[in-house]
Amino acid sequence: MPTSSASSVVATKPLTKEDLISYFASGCKPKEMWRIGTEHEKFGFEVKTLRPIKYEQITALLNGIADRFGWDKVLEKERIIGLKQGIQSISLEPGGQLELSGAPLETLHQTCDEIRSHLHQVKTVAEELEIGFLGIGYEPKSSLEDVTIVPKRRFDFITDHFARAGTSGPDMIFRTCTVQVNLDYSSETDMIRKFRASLALQPIATAIFANSPFSNGKPNGFLSVRSHIYIDSDKNRTGMLPFVFDDSFGFERYVEYALDLPMLFLIRNESYLDCKGMTFRDFMSGKISHLSNEQPTINDWEIHIGTIYPEVRLKKYLEMRGADGGPLGMLCALPAFWVGLLYDEDSLQTVLDMIDDWTSEEREMLRTQVPITGLKTMFRDIPLRHVAEDLLKLAKDGLERRGYNETGFLNAVTEVVKTGVTPAEKLLKLYNGEWGQNIDHVFQGLRQNGIFQGGQVIPLANMRPLSPPTARRIIVIPNRAVSSFFSSISFTSLLEFSKRDVLNLEQQDIVSVLAYISRTSRQAVYILSGRGYVSQASLLSLPSRENRIGRGIILYLSGWFQPMLTDVGLAVQSSRPNGILHVSLSGVSQSVAIANQLIAFGDVEVDVIFVCGPGTLFTPDAPGAPRERVRVNAVPVAQAPAE
Repeated sequence: MPTSSASSVVATKPLTKEDLISYFASGCKPKEMWRIGTEHEKFGFEVKTLRPIKYEQITALLNGIADRFGWDKVLEKERIIGLKQGIQSISLEPGGQLELSGAPLETLHQTCDEIRSHLHQVKTVAEELEIGFLGIGYEPKSSLEDVTIVPKRRFDFITDHFARAGTSGPDMIFRTCTVQVNLDYSSETDMIRKFRASLALQPIATAIFANSPFSNGKPNGFLSVRSHIYIDSDKNRTGMLPFVFDDSFGFERYVEYALDLPMLFLIRNESYLDCKGMTFRDFMSGKISHLSNEQPTINDWEIHIGTIYPEVRLKKYLEMRGADGGPLGMLCALPAFWVGLLYDEDSLQTVLDMIDDWTSEEREMLRTQVPITGLKTMFRDIPLRHVAEDLLKLAKDGLERRGYNETGFLNAVTEVVKTGVTPAEKLLKLYNGEWGQNIDHVFQGLRQNGIFQGGQVIPLANMRPLSPPTARRIIVIPNRAVSSFFSSISFTSLLEFSKRDVLNLEQQDIVSVLAYISRTSRQAVYILSGRGYVSQASLLSLPSRENRIGRGIILYLSGWFQPMLTDVGLAVQSSRPNGILHVSLSGVSQSVAIANQLIAFGDVEVDVIFVCGPGTLFTPDAPGAPRERVRVNAVPVAQAPAE
């Protein structure tokens, strides 16, 4: 069902400053409810011409993702401007950048699975449209005049404002891509501690993830030109917010800051109204003459604070905003970095002790110098790389203490910090070397393909359900039955627990379907598979290790898939209950043994659904079948290829 992007707002009582303070205070959550949200942007380009994609191509992409993967369309004046699925959303930035705003998730495994699934969905539709996507922080080739302008009313006001605020405003909104991490706080005091820690360290994150050394087809003199551009894009709405380190800082001080910033627009009855540069304080005081009949609402406040762009932004959570866009491994490493530092008390306190005597001038120096020299920036007579090494160790230690086996997500930045060579410097070396100073190579080198080089296996012995045990389903696909799967099977029985329509199976292969079942059913899906025709892209779309909603685990089982599993960062071990099981299913006895292992692990009912070639059907009478604990549905596949 399409949804509107703006709605009518009616105020029931006058808005007070206390209401605005309470808005931020309402974000306080106990530690057990802390979640991880990741947002990232990427550039679309035409594969044949390498030019930015046009709005018509963007709409085709959004419509394709909605139709193929069950997203709801977000419309403005009958034009599609985004997608929603649950609490995830896909939106557009002013220059046509595509942004995923992820759901708040419990673990890094889940948030990286979400990113990987999103990239797979985008890639699936984009390839049919001859579109590619680039994981980088700044548009490397095209000029400002070449970029797409998204016809969204909100962007008209943002564009007008930033065209007048600083010399780099238009470049900032049309030609940059950022990754941000959203984390929770438990109290005002906790917010203050996390805000100060993350704001002081934001330049170090900028250096580690620096990935925007090109503009207009050539090197631009920066490692993160994206970060540099923000320095001269409305200094009042961006930057390092020195007042955060004042003793008086808290929710009220941030409210005072935001109250005195000009409003960009107001939404009433699905229409955008010009605020003519008046502040939110003016609005609350009734000083905006042409809006004198309008009463401020908390929704107006929420929209207003979303038009502020400091290095760390306060909402009902904290947004860390200092990293360039990048490939999948880096997209997963950024939340790992911040979760390890801010969600562990020991690491957070160590960071606060570290930055306690950093001066405002030092923090500002890092903010302005890091985009140029990255981890080679000198700070207190040593390269910034050494500070980053200390922080990376603190992040790893923090993740270890969380107990979810998440440290592997930092692998993508370990070498960066060890050597001090940023992603941008690696790109510059390629540009001046094997690329022959031809910027076109960057589009292939950084094209987002869903491959994840980080991550790690969780040993089965160390696994524990994140939620109370629940019935699990095992889908077993021995032999080479996958190739004829869709011509002979009704998925009604598999999807009876799902309230959603069945996917267009002609457009999917088996792993994509299983990923869909796992997401929609709130069940884990164990795959015990022998040799089969399964695409690498679809394998990447399946949630790994832990179910994305925090229930159960996923096991990939097949020697034939080992190269694929290596690509996605999963080590394939021997057929033992510690790690990813490496199994080639040659008969019922092995299948039953694996089923018994899973039952022993979870002490839960297991539903085994076998999809077998002719003559290999599994029945409840099979020797060793755990009949008391397993319901068996034997589903034949016609004309399965012989072994």
